[in-house]
Amino acid sequence: MAFIALAAAGSGALVLWPYLAPSGDRLHIAAALPVVDLGQDRDAVLNAVYTGIDRHGRPFSLRSSLLRPVDKEGDRVQLELPQLNMTLADGRPVTMRANHGVYDQDQWTLALSGDVLLDVGQDYSMKTESTLLDIRKERAEGNRPVLAAGPFGHLQADGFRLGEGGKTLTFLGRSRLISRETFEAGPS
Repeated sequence: MAFIALAAAGSGALVLWPYLAPSGDRLHIAAALPVVDLGQDRDAVLNAVYTGIDRHGRPFSLRSSLLRPVDKEGDRVQLELPQLNMTLADGRPVTMRANHGVYDQDQWTLALSGDVLLDVGQDYSMKTESTLLDIRKERAEGNRPVLAAGPFGHLQADGFRLGEGGKTLTFLGRSRLISRETFEAGPS
């Protein structure tokens, strides 16, 4: 019986040896991995993806190339190149992306800034510099200049408010129809 146990242990060691022993190939592979210096941000996460289903059973995902905590509790996180993908009640896909963002888990808000782009299916698109999304109340708003395109044409406004889970879109301040060339130039 002891001989069988010893033989089994010896066989196990032979099978596991390539994984336990140092190997030039493994060292070479590890050395080929990209090295990222995050400085003092040792709690940062690269290429973070958060997926889930909202209270209406619709899937969503929030991606970020870099995620780092803003406070010690981790309730607020800073996002680099965030992209939010979700589905509206009528089934249209929504994508919102920006250069930067801050997600507050307690308040269920996502503040986006820097080249914010909102695409609703293939029907509507909107560009602005900053947007605040209230996920719990299913609202978004921004008080920076907005350029929008849709079946109505192209429109420029001082801000916007999106409510009722994406059913209503209100343009704020001075609003005017503009040409395609102005839309492609982006907000001023």
